[in-house]
Amino acid sequence: KRTAFDIRMDQIEDKPWTTGGDFTDYFNYGLSEEDWLEYSERQLNVRQELTDASKQKRLPDPAIVQVVPRAPKVQGDRVAVRVKKDNEEDGDEEEEEEEDDDDEIITDEQIAQAEKEAAEAEAAAADAKRKAEKMQQLKARAEAAMAARRKKKKQQ
Repeated sequence: KRTAFDIRMDQIEDKPWTTGGDFTDYFNYGLSEEDWLEYSERQLNVRQELTDASKQKRLPDPAIVQVVPRAPKVQGDRVAVRVKKDNEEDGDEEEEEEEDDDDEIITDEQIAQAEKEAAEAEAAAADAKRKAEKMQQLKARAEAAMAARRKKKKQQ
């Protein structure tokens, strides 16, 4: 099945949009031929990265596929580490430890890793927000350009 991404603009000899045809009949959202080529290349890269990541059972490269990461899970108020009190007897301690077998002991290394991942997630989220804002600006400019073209066309 062929899609619009299969069309090679550089191989088209007759380009009616360059010879006086209405540009908006061929391109939507205020895109030009160059804008379409850039957009389609980016989309094909994203699709290829998602396919490769799925086949390799890995996360997609965030440099190619911009995703807003989810917030990391926060540790609950239950703590897995118990401090033995001086007045506790060994027998009592064993009974309590058996009850708390569900708990996982979290090491300093795991905490440091979680903090690192949280910082990376925050940086990725900030980057994604900047990119989303840029896309909104581009969209607004494209809509303004389309409105200007429509106005110019009505005046003719």
